[in-house]
Order: sequence, then C-alpha cells, then structure tokens
Amino acid sequence: MSSTVTAITNDAMTMLSQVPGVSTQTYGTPRMRLFVEQAFFEMFDQPDHVWLGYRDRRTVAVQNGVLTGDLLGARSTIITEFRDVIHVWRSGGGEPLAEVSPRRSIANFTSGNVHAIEPSSAVANRPFVVWPSSFTGNVDVLTRARPTIPFPMTQVIYLDHLAVVYGAAWAYVTDMGTNPGQAAKYEKQFRGRMQQTLRGEQAQSLKLDARLGHLAGDWQEV
Repeated sequence: MSSTVTAITNDAMTMLSQVPGVSTQTYGTPRMRLFVEQAFFEMFDQPDHVWLGYRDRRTVAVQNGVLTGDLLGARSTIITEFRDVIHVWRSGGGEPLAEVSPRRSIANFTSGNVHAIEPSSAVANRPFVVWPSSFTGNVDVLTRARPTIPFPMTQVIYLDHLAVVYGAAWAYVTDMGTNPGQAAKYEKQFRGRMQQTLRGEQAQSLKLDARLGHLAGDWQEV
C-alpha cells in the first residue's frame, strides 16, 4: 500500500479532531508533516526487516575494490549510507560477505577472491569497498532505499497507510503532552498495525523453512 504525505496528514488530523482536548489547529499541516516523518522512520528503521516498498537487489560492477558507479536502490534511489546496504554477495556466491572489523588489519587482504566489505566515504554514493582492493568483477547487493527529508507533501510513502497515520497521531498527542491516555492508545494501535504488516510481508515460506519439507535436489540434514 502507498499513500502521499498529504493523504496521511489529512487522515491523522481527521482522527485527532475527534480527541477531546486536542486541537489540530495548534500545529497545522507543516508541523504534522514532521510527525509523519517521525512515524515513517520509526517503521523504516526496523533492525530485522527491510520493507518491500524500499527493498532492491541488483548486480553492480567493482573495479579494484571500488564500485564503478553510484549505488542505486529501489526506484533508482541513490544509496548514500552504509547502514542501508543490507547484504553483499560475490556474484554466484551463497553467503553474504562479512564486514571488516575496525580492529582488524587489512594487510592479509591482498589478492584472490573477495573476502570482505568495509564502509567507505572516499567516493560519494559508493558507501562500501570490497577487499582485497585488487578485486575486479561483480557483486550482488541488497539495499534499502532511504528517502531524504524533509518530505514534500507529494512524497509517496510505500508503507502501510494506517500504521503511519496511527504513528503520526501518537507523535502529535505525545508532543502536546495533555492526554497521556490517548497517546498510549495511539502507540498501541501503531505498534499493533506495524506488527500486523510485518507478518503480512513475512508470510511466504523461506527455502529452509521446516514447513516446506525436503526440496528435491537440495541438501538436507540427516
């Protein structure tokens, strides 16, 4: 489901207009947009999930350990931050590459197959490098497309509409500080709807899910 910031703001203000002691004219649309952003990133930055509307997997070229172009994500969003690089695989490989610990020397990463990745800000819009630095080839990257702020009112939000509405209303009432009971209610509704949406996106069985049983031609534990 997707909605514009305008649609979410209007629905949140309509919801709040029914709450005793809350006046949506106190802040109006410009401030309400900030609460929509707050609700959005409360959902977006879930540590163990990348929302489908912002997830992208693609193959990118590397030359001498450095990406040959800007790293792009969903809807050609430029990925600028390492935290939005979810996994990197050597093309054709099975396991994601590990990140080099800041405490570990890279002296041993001198040649041969890809061993690891490391955050880098040396080149804009290329948020990681591949070790060894001699590596030239392709890697597969799973990314999360982070929108820039402030959101324009026409910004399309690719998250559950109702969850963001509840989250914006919760942030609004919490900021007013005059109705803690209503704030707690909106928080409960927000988190409940977010978990419901998470379960919906995770409904498909994974390849190693025990519910699938044995897959022909694949390995099995005995």
